[in-house]
Amino acid sequence: MNFQRPNNLEFPKTYYTFKSKSKDSDEIIEYRVQDLPDDRFEEVLEMIKVDYLPEESLCAGKGIHTDPKPTKFLCDIWTELMKSHLSIACFRNDGNDDLVAVNFLTVHSKDDPKVSFEHQSDIVKDVFDVMDYISEVANIYEKYNVDQYLAAYGLCVNRKYRGLGIATEMLKARAPYMKAMGLKITGTAFTAIGSQIAAKKAGYEEYFVMSFEDIKKIDPRFDFTSNPTNTKYYKQMALKIQC
Repeated sequence: MNFQRPNNLEFPKTYYTFKSKSKDSDEIIEYRVQDLPDDRFEEVLEMIKVDYLPEESLCAGKGIHTDPKPTKFLCDIWTELMKSHLSIACFRNDGNDDLVAVNFLTVHSKDDPKVSFEHQSDIVKDVFDVMDYISEVANIYEKYNVDQYLAAYGLCVNRKYRGLGIATEMLKARAPYMKAMGLKITGTAFTAIGSQIAAKKAGYEEYFVMSFEDIKKIDPRFDFTSNPTNTKYYKQMALKIQC
């Protein structure tokens, strides 16, 4: 990854605030979306193990959450992403500093070298291989005539805060985030019905869609049809802004 966070950008920076009704009452709570601070890394990883890996279509479809080796490998990748200070998180903004959601972000450039996972477990390789395949076919660089874009490696909402529209607000927050970073487009693979609906509400457009049934025909390893959310389509969706 050639992209580096701008040196003149404060850290941690709050990019976006929003309000949502409490899950348990009529109270209106304010939330903030900001850079993920270093002292919350371990908390994030524990939330991911409980609230993301068992449900995300690709990871759960391969049973990654039941195997310590691939789980550790993915957590190591997420840790490196967090260290780059590009990922964002949502917290309550009312004195209760609960971790509400996290979105692992990075920037992909057209000239980035291809990363190989040959030496890792087969199930991790299957997940990354299908993501690489779809990314190459969808080709966001050609579709939008860009050399780089904001990419994501997972959006997780704490199950205590689900049903409040948090995922949609996290995806909306990428617009002011991109302005701060000097980026003009974000593109993401959305592999669950819930996240696809949230992305549409946040203004993202579908630029490539393929059914999991058709993906399975490409390679027997790419069988994610028995995913926990019963999602039928793998969608690449993007949001473009004016810098």
